[in-house]
Amino acid sequence: MFFAIPNCTIHARFKNSIWKEKLVNVTELWSFIALLVIISYAKNLYILYIMFNNKQQHSMEVISLKQHYKEVTDGDLDDIIKQVKNAGEMLQLASLSLRACFIDNSSSVKSFVEIRSEVTNEARVYGYKILPFAHDVVRTIQNFCENYQDFTFEEFKEYITDLADEANENAKLCKYTLELHKSILTEFKKKEDKAKTVLKQLKLEAEEFEKRKEALLNSANQKYAWAIGLSLVPGVNLIATPILLCEGNKDIAKSIAASEEKLLAVAAIDAIRDPLCNSIDNFVKSLSKISGFFQLLTDELIFLAQNHKENPKKMHYNRIKKKSLHIVEACRQYSFRIPDSETNLRAIPETFDNNYVQEWLSRREAEIDNEKLSFIKWGEKLLKSNKKLMNLITAELYCT
Repeated sequence: MFFAIPNCTIHARFKNSIWKEKLVNVTELWSFIALLVIISYAKNLYILYIMFNNKQQHSMEVISLKQHYKEVTDGDLDDIIKQVKNAGEMLQLASLSLRACFIDNSSSVKSFVEIRSEVTNEARVYGYKILPFAHDVVRTIQNFCENYQDFTFEEFKEYITDLADEANENAKLCKYTLELHKSILTEFKKKEDKAKTVLKQLKLEAEEFEKRKEALLNSANQKYAWAIGLSLVPGVNLIATPILLCEGNKDIAKSIAASEEKLLAVAAIDAIRDPLCNSIDNFVKSLSKISGFFQLLTDELIFLAQNHKENPKKMHYNRIKKKSLHIVEACRQYSFRIPDSETNLRAIPETFDNNYVQEWLSRREAEIDNEKLSFIKWGEKLLKSNKKLMNLITAELYCT
């Protein structure tokens, strides 16, 4: 027997079913909304974590950079002024020393003529292939420091990364120029044994020359006592004496007479052995410090570029700007000496071995980044954007 279910009961059940379904839908909706909130919250937490982590990482990088660099101090800047001035004086003494070798081109002292002939080739390499790099280093120092004079602080901040790149390129150029000078110094020092042989052959004249030097030493600037012999070389002494003698003793020393041929040969040998080698050696020391300065400057500028704090940038800018005028003036003093040095080198006869001079850069090597490279290969890698210096490396010389 079947019992009929009333319509009202069916309707109620149906209605309850709909509400239950709606309730389920609402529950699902709220669950979905909650899930979205959780996802959004998690996403924000993740973003905050990334930001914090990046900030921490940046801070660690800045701290790491700070630990590995030493800021440029007033003492460093004062030393650069000193080194540029010293480089200018050494340039002049080196060129005078080479000129002293050729005061008497008609010397009959055979052993002296032979060693001088060898020096001619190195002198041409030095004058035509090396010194121009030294001059360019000083110009880069001047140009770099002029940026600090010309830039406002806001401009400095804007171009700080470019300045770091420029300082780094200058450091590389200094290193290249430094190694060139070390190499040519080695060549000149190789003449020492032959120089001693010549001096033994001219023993009496060598003793006389030493006596004349001794007589000048009491008046000499002790800083340059090793070059005092240049004050005895005719022609050369006119320029050398004001540098070599102390204030109040600027009277020109009585130079060797043109008739004293053997004594002139001794003076020339002495110029190669002492003033020339010592002046280039001192030039190398100055270049080494200048190179170190640019590396120091590069490290500090990189640190400042990555450091968002204003105060360290301001301190650096003001420090360099204050000293830059004096550095630029030292560079100008160096530049004033260039024409005289070029005049001295023009006194060297054009009877050099063109092949020797041209091939010198390709035959001499230096170690750079743990790799042995010839100067010409190293230069080609380093100076791609500097056509002037690239031409200097590759240009051929012709003796007349």
